[in-house]
Amino acid sequence: MKKILILLLACIAAAGCASAPQIDTSYTSASQDSRVQYLVIHFTSTDFPISLKTLTQDPVSSHYLVRDDPPTVYRLVDESRRAFHAGVSSWKGQTQLNAASIGIEIVNLGLKPSGEWDEYPKAQIDVVVKLIKDIVARHEIRPDRIVGHNDIAPQRKVDPGPKFPWKRLADEGIIPWPDAAAVSRRRAEFEPHLPDVEWFQQNLAKHGFAVPLNGELDLATRNVLIAFQMKYRPARFDGTPDAETAALLDVLVNPPAPAFAAALDGELAAIVDDPKRPLASLSVLAIRGGEVVYQHQFGRRFIDDAAPARDKSANQDTIYRIASVSKLVTTLGVMKLVEEGKLSLDADIGGYLGYRVRNPNFPDAPVTLRMLLTHTSSLRDDAGYFWLEPGSELKDVLTPGGALYGSGAMWSTRAKPGAYFSYANLPWGVVGTIMEKVTGERFDRLMKRLIVDPMGLKGGYNPAELPRERIPAMATLYRKATAGDTQVWNPQGPWIAQADDYSREAPVSRAREDYVIGSNGTLFSPQGGFRATAADLGRIMRMLMNGGALDGRRILKPETVDAMLALQWRHDGGANGDSSYGDSKGVFNAWGLGNQHFLDVSGPAYGDRLVEGGGFAAVGHHGDAYGLGAAFVFDRATKNGLIMIAGGTGFDPQTDRGVYSAAPRYEERILTAIYRRAIQGKSD
Repeated sequence: MKKILILLLACIAAAGCASAPQIDTSYTSASQDSRVQYLVIHFTSTDFPISLKTLTQDPVSSHYLVRDDPPTVYRLVDESRRAFHAGVSSWKGQTQLNAASIGIEIVNLGLKPSGEWDEYPKAQIDVVVKLIKDIVARHEIRPDRIVGHNDIAPQRKVDPGPKFPWKRLADEGIIPWPDAAAVSRRRAEFEPHLPDVEWFQQNLAKHGFAVPLNGELDLATRNVLIAFQMKYRPARFDGTPDAETAALLDVLVNPPAPAFAAALDGELAAIVDDPKRPLASLSVLAIRGGEVVYQHQFGRRFIDDAAPARDKSANQDTIYRIASVSKLVTTLGVMKLVEEGKLSLDADIGGYLGYRVRNPNFPDAPVTLRMLLTHTSSLRDDAGYFWLEPGSELKDVLTPGGALYGSGAMWSTRAKPGAYFSYANLPWGVVGTIMEKVTGERFDRLMKRLIVDPMGLKGGYNPAELPRERIPAMATLYRKATAGDTQVWNPQGPWIAQADDYSREAPVSRAREDYVIGSNGTLFSPQGGFRATAADLGRIMRMLMNGGALDGRRILKPETVDAMLALQWRHDGGANGDSSYGDSKGVFNAWGLGNQHFLDVSGPAYGDRLVEGGGFAAVGHHGDAYGLGAAFVFDRATKNGLIMIAGGTGFDPQTDRGVYSAAPRYEERILTAIYRRAIQGKSD
């Protein structure tokens, strides 16, 4: 009996082992890299015995401990495992750095009771440098991801302190360092005109820090400045924003133009100054691998043909009305409210608006936010899409018998809500009104709270409420044509302002003091009225590329960005939607929530292809209004993106059709030039 029991147990054990699958390891994917993306340097702030005890017995740890005397490296945690050394941390938008980093603790007392900082012995640093080089080589860690604990947690940490020789690491080719001559030149430029606090915050964030973006020199901002100064100017780290700090920061985050820049500058300038097809202005930005690699402005943001001395050049602070790219920005606000549980994408919008909303041709089919965001709501622009008269209410537009309902031309007779795609602007006025209803906040101010301020953007939906000093930076939009819905073109004539000309009068809000929140969101043009710089759009693009995080701040949850950018509709050849819009044929082939999916469909004056030769499928949005032409497009997988904003054409774009897409030829030329030079790095 005992032998039988032993045999039975052996069989059970064998069966348990056999349940694990056999794994074939003869193939290896080419698409992989190390899980280790960051290297974080610390000091222990105490002697070796206490340091060793703390890092081996307390609930903190580090992969390596480097002793001072004699200089010795101890591995305390295997590199394949997570050590608990970083804590609450952030660098370049990445949080929870314990999971993606290796930590090196260096035995050093830090700030001593005498008020002096402990020196690092040369022999100890020699060992540290060798260790860093070995780790970096094995894991291919980028130079900008070799950081101090105070870089990633400046509000609570100061290690490795001002005595750590970061310059030695730079001299060894391990980390980047600001060129001394460039710093000297820029310091001289900053001495008479020191940038404001907002500039420092923006550039510290661009460098990698999690920093407030409120324009205030508060304690949190000073702490970040101290961390920066401690590394790059350890002789004085008082948290004061001075000219030398500005110069160091500017050289680091705005390095000399890349090799392709001069050629690209020339190509784009030639497009803007084309004597037969000139552009009023142009602002462009390129992102490669998640980082801004090029931005430049051309032409004039304000033009006075009668008095050229009044002309103003476009620059990096120029703010444009970005037309339908605004739809994507509005969607960010919608998704934020979805996160907060105030909106549901699939609820009947009548429940939010407080009145029944139905297409009278399909009275049993509810309309949802998802339908509005994907142009499948059956709402059309045939009866208009904005009402500016005081007291106008969207309820009177959407419901039979309303004062603005008319014949009900805003409702499609072709297909029920949710069944057919047809690009339209009116749904976004409805979206804006819903957002007001559920929050009790005016749309422009709500978007400022939800998106504009948290992201540190310079623009907004209401020019009248922008800071007064930003109004002169706004680009007037132009055509060499009469203003209005129908243009009479005169390419040999003067530039004629179409929108945002505040040269003589300040902007006035469309909403009066007695405006009833939730009555008429079309006043603020959720579909096309957002004003932004190219850099603003670059920040939005990088946030979406990074799964909702920007410069250490969480704007949207990763799953929210996934849902927003996921495919919602795809053209099936005709039965489920119209791929054309006006004279743009075959331009809409797929859609997400408030964003277009560009599928690289191509033909003469047809399709959604973005660059000559194809190969750049992307998500994003086009913009076209009042002479402006814009594109905001990016590939989420490669983190490559293109942004262009043209401030008006001196010719009828209908006479300049695309060679490989439905876009005007000038847009094709601009996007292709940026893509070839800035993304592909071509020099020919």
